[in-house]
Amino acid sequence: MNQGSGERFPRNLFVDVSVIARRDAGTGIQRVVRSLWCQLRAVDSDSMNVIPVAGTRRGGYRVIRNDFLERPLSRLPLPFGKARMRPKSGDIFLGLDLAAHIIPYRRSDLLRWRRAGVSLAFILYDMLPIQHPEWFGVSMRTKFAQWLDIVGRQADHVICISKSVADDFREWLTAAVTKRAERPAIAVMRLGAFIRSTESSGGMPLDAQDRLAWARNNRTTLMVGTIEPRKGYDQALAAFEHLWNERQRSDATLLIVGRPGWETEALQHRLRSHPEVGRRLCWIENASDEYLEKLYSACSGLLLTSRGEGFGLPLIEAAVHGKPILARDMTVFREVAPSGVAFFAGDDSVCLAEAMLSWLDGPVVIPASVDLNGWDVTAGDLLAALDMQIDAGWPANMR
Repeated sequence: MNQGSGERFPRNLFVDVSVIARRDAGTGIQRVVRSLWCQLRAVDSDSMNVIPVAGTRRGGYRVIRNDFLERPLSRLPLPFGKARMRPKSGDIFLGLDLAAHIIPYRRSDLLRWRRAGVSLAFILYDMLPIQHPEWFGVSMRTKFAQWLDIVGRQADHVICISKSVADDFREWLTAAVTKRAERPAIAVMRLGAFIRSTESSGGMPLDAQDRLAWARNNRTTLMVGTIEPRKGYDQALAAFEHLWNERQRSDATLLIVGRPGWETEALQHRLRSHPEVGRRLCWIENASDEYLEKLYSACSGLLLTSRGEGFGLPLIEAAVHGKPILARDMTVFREVAPSGVAFFAGDDSVCLAEAMLSWLDGPVVIPASVDLNGWDVTAGDLLAALDMQIDAGWPANMR
């Protein structure tokens, strides 16, 4: 977007945190939102103001307090300040949160800002509701499609979390948005890999030490992610049942960390009522970042069975902790995985069980960690994609 030569400083970067400001669900997307916000907030620059904003369907966008992450999650309403969002020419609105349930209602605001010389930028985490609608409910599919249409028709910048997502978006844009002459600039930012490098969530449950000891004292395979159809927990549980019942592998234990999701009620019931619960199976439904980091350290390795991802943050987080990794063979995992990750193919539970036997009984291979980035690198990629130059960097303890 042409902002003209009369651009005034400092420029404002309005960061949309509408979802996480209400509730941090602890998903991979929200770990990225939290980590990036903490990096952006720490920028000390005379040329840029970083301002958090949150919107509603009816009330539009308003500035909120910088300390919104520090509020108890149950405290409502939103921590609105007194100021409405009043962008000027040269400013940027950054859709950091996936506010697909809000943005379609603010379409007129976006158009007005863009006509006034404000650039619109959005983070694109994946295209899965478009590519695999069967994995999502009707409401989620509809809202995402409306959100993506606005991004395709109005965004000046689209920043993707992997090359695979960027390729998927370009393909969709070519087919779905045929009348827009000026295409958005598409960039890829490298995601950080360190959970505790930012203002992460804290707190340990009363039984944390017992569960950590259980994980350390067994050959425990960790899985991380919301319990939803695409994550492949159904295949993983069936594979472990094969190991326990058919291959008599009493040393194989499974620890799942992830909140209950959608369209998986029967699977959730199986996980809660399984005869191996407390012996060789454990599901932790709500873990803070502090707790999750300790669980990574306590477990023997990570299993990643997801059938679709925009990135796959647990893969990188496990590599940081020096854990062996077995992941589904997908293009995006091949793109982001460090060397040393083992891959499996297919949806059959027996084939996965056999792949796990080879993985468990073979030599321990620790993925390389030389190419893992801090969240300061992610924020730098983001600001570079937005053509925002800063005159200072990040404090060393934020990397």
